[in-house]
Amino acid sequence: MKSHQDIVSAVSLSIIVILLASSPALADVKTKTVTYKDGDVALQGFLAWDDAQSARRPGVLVAYEWWGNTEESQERARRVAEAGYVAFVPDMYGDGKSTGDPAQAREWMMGVTGDKGLWNRRAQLGLDILTAQPNVDSSKLAVIGSSFGGSTALQMAYAGFDIKAAVSIGIPLPIAPDTVTSIKPRLLVLHGHDDQYVKPEHIEKFMNALDRAGADWEMTFYSGAVHSFATPIAGSHGIDNMAYDEMADRRAWVAITSLLEEVFR
Repeated sequence: MKSHQDIVSAVSLSIIVILLASSPALADVKTKTVTYKDGDVALQGFLAWDDAQSARRPGVLVAYEWWGNTEESQERARRVAEAGYVAFVPDMYGDGKSTGDPAQAREWMMGVTGDKGLWNRRAQLGLDILTAQPNVDSSKLAVIGSSFGGSTALQMAYAGFDIKAAVSIGIPLPIAPDTVTSIKPRLLVLHGHDDQYVKPEHIEKFMNALDRAGADWEMTFYSGAVHSFATPIAGSHGIDNMAYDEMADRRAWVAITSLLEEVFR
């Protein structure tokens, strides 16, 4: 006769086997560098996907911060791929470059944001690379980004890109121009309450512009959080008003994945 301990062990083993059999395959995230061009300018993006999945799935553009194509932006793309999507980090600056120098980062960023044609074109080229992937469902697209990347996400929404959602994380909140009369994608704005780069009156104007354009939007404030709160190395640059907030980052990620599940359902 089996002992009580033997019976418990057998039952526990059976439960584990059932759970493993019914669970989805563990993520096997693959990555690669993708080279493409904007005219004569060489571009270098970063693609991430879960190789354990065979079906076509939604694609998510992961727009980088003003530092350029860094390991942090690539890690965010891996995180998106682990969640079940194909992620692509587009090259907004050219040559796949990045920097740790704030003055250089600002110069590169202003060179893009100061030229809407260039900004939209580089975003579209990135979206084209994403939709060209055989494992991407081109009818289900979204864009997420932090800081400059969040501005890129909102700019794509304002410009009428064919996306289901745009997510901005800790950004200066560019206001939709008066010429924007309709915003189709769902907007999720995740903002550090203590971000000194954005004044309360600017936030009010930002929200009023979204209402004027008939946007379906949601904005969440995280107490104590400042700029780039979802970037783990944000505080390493020695810049006031830039710091990582682990709790805000976790909560933001829950909000992002919830929105993506909803719009792609």
